[in-house]
Parts: sequence; C-alpha cells; structure tokens
Amino acid sequence: MQIKTAIILVNWNGWQDTVECVKSCQKLQDTSFHMVVVDNNSSDQSYEILMENFGDAPDVTILQSGDNLGFAGGNNFGIRYAQEKYNCQYFWLLNNDTVIEPLTLRALIDTAESDPRIGIVGSKIYYYDSNKLWFAGGKFLQRTGYTQHIGMLQEDGPQFSQQQDVDFISGCSLLISAEAIAKVGLMPEEYFLYFEDSDWNFAVQRCGLRVVYEPRSRVWHKISQSVGQQSKIYYYYMFRNSLVFIQKYRWYLLPYIFAFRSLEILQLFLKGNSTMARVSLKGLWHFFKKKKGKL
Repeated sequence: MQIKTAIILVNWNGWQDTVECVKSCQKLQDTSFHMVVVDNNSSDQSYEILMENFGDAPDVTILQSGDNLGFAGGNNFGIRYAQEKYNCQYFWLLNNDTVIEPLTLRALIDTAESDPRIGIVGSKIYYYDSNKLWFAGGKFLQRTGYTQHIGMLQEDGPQFSQQQDVDFISGCSLLISAEAIAKVGLMPEEYFLYFEDSDWNFAVQRCGLRVVYEPRSRVWHKISQSVGQQSKIYYYYMFRNSLVFIQKYRWYLLPYIFAFRSLEILQLFLKGNSTMARVSLKGLWHFFKKKKGKL
C-alpha cells in the first residue's frame, strides 16, 4: 500500500491524551498518511481503550510493544512496523499529548520536498491552549553541554516565523525522510530518555543532510509552563546522557563538561538537595561505567 507518511505516536499510561491527538490527526488535509500508535506496555488499560476507540479505524493501527521501550524504542517499534507494511517516504514522530491543525503535516512535507538535502523538519510548538512558545527550533549550547529550545516561554512573534536551519528538532514533532533513516538508521536507543532526538538530528547533519524548523507547521503540547521540581529520573538521565552525547559528537568538550556537571552536583548538595545530587552523581558514575539504556 502506498502511504506517503506514517505518523508514529507512543502511548504510556496516557490514553486520554492519545485519543485527543489521534482525533486531531484524523482531520489532517491534503496528504496521504497512516497512524501507528504504539502502546509502551501501559498499566492503565490504554491498549484496550485505544482498541475500543480506533480498532476499526482504517487510518489507525494500534500496536502493543510488550514492554516500556522508552521514547526511542517505542518510536522505532512503530517505524519498523510502518517500514514493513507501507512504502512510506516520511515518518512523523508526534508526541501523544499534542493536538494539531489540519495543515500541520502538509507544511512539514512541503518543506521536506523543497530541497532533497533536507533530512528532518520540525514544527513550531506552543504550550497547550496558548500562544506561548515551547519550541521554535533548537540549538546546542557548548558552554553547558545542554540543548535549548529557541523561544521557550515567549509569546509568539515575527522573530519566530522564519524557516531556518537549526541544530536540532524536538522529537515532539519531527518529520524524517526514509532516505535519512536509510543513511543513519533508527533513533538510537542507548539513551532511553533525553538526548536521543538530539543524537538523531546530529547524525543526520553529519551525513550531509539539513535539519530545518518550519513555523507554518503548528502543534500544541500539553506540558506545564511552570518550572517545578525536576524528578530523580530527569536528573539521572540528563546527567548521564548529556555526557554520552558530548562524547559522541563534541568529544573535545568532555573534560570541561564533566567539570561543569561536577560543579552542578556540588551546588545541589550545598542547596540541601542531596537526593537529586546523589542521583546525578549516579548518572555520572554510570557514564564512566558505560551503562546505557534503561536504569
């Protein structure tokens, strides 16, 4: 079957958001697509509920991964299915806690088809029910070893409405060509959480393809605008995986970034946040032990 784009959604204990996302995707216009929804072994009966809602839908396939494969693993599970089932030119990774416009995908495809050197295209992403930006392209910060969302928490404006090449596109809404996947492979799974999409973007650029932000493609993301206490999972994977990423793509920065991470841990201890400091230290230790994947 000839399907131009496979839309990959990964669900984990969030069937309510996934239902809304799928329904918004079913309103897409002017393009050929099929949705592949991967349930990452949810414990809230998500798979059964999604089957009840979309099991008979001709434009949706619901898959059960059998385990929590993480962000990359869940998306790769869906991509592999679509590669075997359909002759897709593009794969659109879309977070399940998003809603879109009827022409969101069309804008991505138009940009991808405007230049054969484009490997990845990404959307302008807003906070849900808001004109405040969550993502307007991404850049890598050498001074910290972290990535940054351009425009985050700012009101949308003309300065965010220009198509441009960027360091990375968020996996929240990322269109990648079949040609790019053929060159670099599927999304790396050694991270489990955080930096896997950045790695994929850098791999695509390393092989000579462009990564482009397309502001005409708009997505609304259900994520809090408040910056609260980060979880232990966040600190562990962010500290460990940032070093994995640096070693792979900016190895000459590794001594500096390691010293920077050590200082961050010391600051956590001094602020009385010993739990997060210990988790972060564990992340650094596991980097040196070459422990990757799920904790």
